[in-house]
Amino acid sequence: MVRAFDPHAFSVDRVVDPVQLDNALDDLEQLLAAPDTDVDKLARDLLSVPDLFGFIMAVWPGSARLVERIMAAFPTSPALISESFARALLLEASRILLSVPPDCLPTDSAFRRVGQERQYIEHVFPVLATLYSADFTRRAVTDEDLPEPEDDDMPFLVRKKEKRKIKRETQAIDATPFYNLGILVPASNEEAADTAEEIRVELRRILHLHLTLLSCTELAAPLRNAYIHVPDIALNEQRQLADQQAATVVVEAVPSTPPVVQPMKAILGFGKADKFGEWKILIGTQATKRLEKLRKNEAEKCKIVVKKIKDLSHGRFSDDNQERVDGVHDGVPIFEAKTQCDFRLVYQIDCVPDYDAECEQQGSFVS
Repeated sequence: MVRAFDPHAFSVDRVVDPVQLDNALDDLEQLLAAPDTDVDKLARDLLSVPDLFGFIMAVWPGSARLVERIMAAFPTSPALISESFARALLLEASRILLSVPPDCLPTDSAFRRVGQERQYIEHVFPVLATLYSADFTRRAVTDEDLPEPEDDDMPFLVRKKEKRKIKRETQAIDATPFYNLGILVPASNEEAADTAEEIRVELRRILHLHLTLLSCTELAAPLRNAYIHVPDIALNEQRQLADQQAATVVVEAVPSTPPVVQPMKAILGFGKADKFGEWKILIGTQATKRLEKLRKNEAEKCKIVVKKIKDLSHGRFSDDNQERVDGVHDGVPIFEAKTQCDFRLVYQIDCVPDYDAECEQQGSFVS
């Protein structure tokens, strides 16, 4: 009898009990040990419950067995990746890693690398779809042998076959997905097949790396807390009241077109925006107005806010400037930085479009 995964065994009200959590993990281990277990279905079941996959990777000492079965079940054909569990798992694993504080990752560069790989994952599937739906034969004219009619007077004469040019319609290929991924459009179907296999190998590498990172002990606490979240209603009400009384800096969404963002020196009135780090800081319209008003009326408080923004531009994340905002658990995480005045700085960390270089880089969005 084929065993099935029971998501209810990992419900929050059960896993807070150590005994029930151990029982659920034991059942999962037995499921993985069975050779007839459908790993594709198991992975989809784990992903069907928000934040459950990250929780299991964080609390289960035997998570390496889950990784082993997942990697063994990774599609061997590029054509199968888009419809398999691999696509959803690649997206979820990268989302989880980008939702934790960057200093929880084992190296300083890991957070940035995950962000770059997330962009690759998002752009690669349209390319895979094109590779398997388009004809990459570039020749618009091909040679085709056409037999000549026999000569009635000299039937023994063998004439040389003439080659006639035959025009064939070729499908127009949209190069945009390839441009977004940073690769060239294949010049032939053979090149398309090679490109697809290279993508498969790269996605497998990324998935293995992200699953390895999720197993790091540094991520155990944030991943566990992301799944077992018990909101304090009284505390939330107090914070909402405080938010209404204090001037709050609000986060804006990332626009699909070049954002209207004022240079820091124009906003702050400085001769130049010096001492900023390599992390790009985008300042939205509302934040621009508030900073200008603060600079004119309360210069000392403005300096405090600017110093905090500079810390973020250098990637200096700490408990004081990277407290996750309560109630926000979907999409790109939102953080709060304390400014030691009656302002709080709320920001997002995401991949910022660099429209001059036509690429993307890590940055913070503040408005």
